[in-house]
Amino acid sequence: MSERCGKFAPLLSAWADDELTGKERGNVAAHLRACRICREEVEGLARLRVLLRSLPVRRVPAGLLTAPGSAAGEPAPGDRRAAGERHGRRVAGRAAATFAVLAGLVGGAAFSLGGPPDGPAPAVPVPMDLYAVDHLVRTAGGPVSTPVLVGAPGGPAGER
Repeated sequence: MSERCGKFAPLLSAWADDELTGKERGNVAAHLRACRICREEVEGLARLRVLLRSLPVRRVPAGLLTAPGSAAGEPAPGDRRAAGERHGRRVAGRAAATFAVLAGLVGGAAFSLGGPPDGPAPAVPVPMDLYAVDHLVRTAGGPVSTPVLVGAPGGPAGER
């Protein structure tokens, strides 16, 4: 995303849900006409919306809608829908917290298992003569017929 997209990124979800004011809607529409990346993001949000709406609706068990300490079957204060939404938020919060803890544990284990190698690293010979020729060819702007390699036979003495 470009720097310009950063201004519109927070509005794309509201655009997909048709929740923008007239001025915001016009600005986002103009940006979407010019920005392929943001158009693809809005298309992805639309696909997600369709997928979410295709999920089956589940009924909340009656036991979850009772107030703590009240008799079974007695509805909690407020309507049933609000209680179900509160329960859904609690479950989502607990799931997010569980995921964060698991991610931390996995990351910590990976960090502690991946330590420095045992012993010194092996020496790797570097073909400096090839690098020197490549550098000469690339910086001179054309092929070099007889490159002078530093430290090579016939090259400047004592330089390597």
